[in-house]
Parts: sequence; C-alpha cells; structure tokens
Amino acid sequence: MILVTGGFGYVGSALVPMLLNEGYYVRVLDNFHNSKMENLKEYLNKIEIIRGDIREREIIKKALKDVNIVIHLAALTGADSSFKLRKEFMSVNFYGTKILAENSLNVDKFIFASSCNVYGKQNSIVNEDSVPNPLNPYAESKVLAENFLKKLSYENGLNCICLRLATLYGYSKGIRFNLVVNKFVKNALERKPLTIYGDGRNWRPFLHVKDAAKAFVLALNYNTKFDIFNVGSNEENYRIIDVAGIIKEYINAEIVYLKDKNPAPSYKIDFSKIKNKLNFKPIYNLREGIEETINFLKHNLGYDDLSI
Repeated sequence: MILVTGGFGYVGSALVPMLLNEGYYVRVLDNFHNSKMENLKEYLNKIEIIRGDIREREIIKKALKDVNIVIHLAALTGADSSFKLRKEFMSVNFYGTKILAENSLNVDKFIFASSCNVYGKQNSIVNEDSVPNPLNPYAESKVLAENFLKKLSYENGLNCICLRLATLYGYSKGIRFNLVVNKFVKNALERKPLTIYGDGRNWRPFLHVKDAAKAFVLALNYNTKFDIFNVGSNEENYRIIDVAGIIKEYINAEIVYLKDKNPAPSYKIDFSKIKNKLNFKPIYNLREGIEETINFLKHNLGYDDLSI
C-alpha cells in the first residue's frame, strides 16, 4: 500500500489517479486545510482516507499501518507568504517531515516532494551536486527536511528519494493560484496587471503538475539508499519576463514592475540526471500549459465571457 500525504492537493489530485491506474492500493492522509474532498470525488470509493496532520504522531502511526511506500506531498507552499509565516512553514515542512520519516523506517521507500526553490540565486546552471542557497523560509524548510532525510537514510536505513520539483503550473483538480504561471493567467483574464518584482530577468524552470505526478510514479521503480533528482526539462527554463510575454500573446495584459521586497530567486537548472536515470521526459511544455489553464479558467470558473 502507498501512503500519499497531502493527496487531495495540487500534485496529489493528479498523482492519486495515476497510482490507482497503475494498480496500487492508496491511502491518503490530508488535513484539508488547503484542499477539498471533491478534488478526488471520482476516486473516493477506491482509496482509504485519513483526516489528520502530519505532526500528530498517533495519526501518523495509524496512517502508516501496512504501508510499504510513502509519498510525502503535504506541505505549506508559497515562497512569498513564507516570510510572514516562518514558524508555521518550519513546523509543517520540516518538523512534520521529521515526525513522518522517523515513523517510516520500516517502509520500503520514502519519496519526498522538495523544490528547485532551494537553489535560490545562482550565477550558473546548477544540478543536484550544486550547493543550495535558500532565500526564503519555504526553501529553508525544504533544505532542512532533505538534510534530515539524508541523515536518517545513512544512519537508520530509510530508503529515500527527494524530488526537487521545478515551478509547477497547469490544471489539476486541486489547482493553486500562488504559482507564477497560474497566477499570471488568472490575473490576465481578470484584467489585472501581471506584477513582476525586479526586472523579470531572473530564471526559473517550469513543470506541468501532471508531469510532476508522473515523476513520482517513475521514482517508485528506482531503488537507492538516498538520492536527489531535479524534476523538469532543460528546455523549460525561462525568464519571468518571457513567461509574461507568452501569456500576453493570448491575453492583452499590462505588465507592472515593482521593486523587490525580498531577493528574487533566479536559477537555471540542469535536468539531465532524471532524464538519464529515470527516463523522465515531460509531456507538456509551458505554452501548452498556458493554453490549457486559460481554457480551464474560461470554461469552468466563470471567465467564459471574456475574449482572448
């Protein structure tokens, strides 16, 4: 059985159907603070559901019963909001991961959802051997969690894979709008400006949420004591200003530049490792994802009267 924490969220609502399609038995642990039961309404009779928090030890023990694989997605997200909520981000993303992992020593595999945000600001193309440079509490919490998992792997035998996801975009039932592409598309459709902090020349890699889910499925068949993979594609590194430019090709939107409140992350990633070792190749590219998100918002969230 696979335990998916945060399985009703953005990635989870794309991943759980894939796992079921692959024939896995799935149990989902979620506190539903930032997700909804209806995100997986078609699959509720096919999965086990436990409502609870990853920081509650008794809930964790219950959730881990008869589980042989853990996919840990549950986390607070949003690098910008983490500056004001540092304590909460550390509590959930680091301390919660610590509790979950300490109780998962008997599972066959522990797959952790990390983030390329850990690289912060870099002057050259980086890979998994590059030293992280977290610029916000969200990224710091992910680095701390990774380091703890590595220590637990080598000292206590936890078999762990950390997947550093590129910046996500695109449609899943649990779609989020605190991510740059989704937020830009929504703002453009609402005739709001696309706000860029700094000059927009900072680099970010992008990854469709369904491709992110696919990476977790591929990782199930990869055996290791501990390893880290950047998840994305070398062709999908973009400057923020270029992302806004693509959206403007579809929707006439104003771009507004504001002074940085905090240092803007800028990192260009080499994704060769996951391509070579897991044969990972994304299905979607950024332009396709933008078109998909526009169509979803137009036809499902009341934007259908807006011309683009």
